[in-house]
Amino acid sequence: MMNKRNFLKGSATALLAGSGAPAALAAVPASLGQFAGQASWQAHLGRTFEVDGHALMLQAVDQRASRQAGEQFSLTFAGALPPGLGDGLHTVSHAGSGAVQLYLARTPLGLRADFCRLKG
Repeated sequence: MMNKRNFLKGSATALLAGSGAPAALAAVPASLGQFAGQASWQAHLGRTFEVDGHALMLQAVDQRASRQAGEQFSLTFAGALPPGLGDGLHTVSHAGSGAVQLYLARTPLGLRADFCRLKG
């Protein structure tokens, strides 16, 4: 469950972008701390991340349908993967956004992370 501080930080970027604020201010990437939600990741779409020292691009942020209240989504990181980089806990980082530990699964397109933040 997302805490109030992280919700407000993630929402501020969306509000600034839609309010006619200067483009430079609206373009500030959202934080990718351990409670980052779909909107924070969406703000990083198309950017290059380091995954355990390997450059991969955040190719997709896909919302997943659910009957449960909450936020469910998947991230797809694309790029050339070395043979030893597979399913498991990895450090994902981006300059200016910090680093976060994610469980990533290897796919034919790269790596995928799934998020399920249920309420209740």
